[in-house]
Amino acid sequence: MGTERERRAGERSTPRGRSRTLVAVSTGPLSAAEIEARAAIHDVLMRYASGVDRRDFARVAGCFTPDATYQGQLSRRDVAEALRTLRTSLVRYDATMHLMGNQLIELHGDDRASCETYCLAHHLHRSGKERRELTVAVVYEDELARAGGAWLIRQRTARTLFVRDTRVAGDSRSAGDPAAAPREDA
Repeated sequence: MGTERERRAGERSTPRGRSRTLVAVSTGPLSAAEIEARAAIHDVLMRYASGVDRRDFARVAGCFTPDATYQGQLSRRDVAEALRTLRTSLVRYDATMHLMGNQLIELHGDDRASCETYCLAHHLHRSGKERRELTVAVVYEDELARAGGAWLIRQRTARTLFVRDTRVAGDSRSAGDPAAAPREDA
């Protein structure tokens, strides 16, 4: 039967109050294979974030299986459509920074996993001469598969929790000012 903690570990509530049942979270020591799998899955999400921020769309695409599905602002169908939308939507931003935070990884055998990752995605843009920061809080709910020894996302649901658009304080630089561009040494 397990402890109350073990029984409750398999249930989570979403922000809208709906609960979903997951496989129970491991409560014992992890094996070397489990630690390795979790590290590899974590790395997939970090490669996704750095690929988006660097506008390296090949790196982003390499995080997904070719037939991956995608549900979110970028697409309601598949990852190919999401990548096309991502490429065109990023043009309006001077820079982005995806900060990946809380991450819950659940292994389902040797070749399947679920991962929930919180992200604060910062987008610098201009509105006239004013520099602004659009912050989007996102939860990535991913189903992953091990394919050819590598972990890849096969299904993604991206849920937006909130959006905030604020003026960048103390920024009096005008659009087109080279000092406003991101620097290599920063």
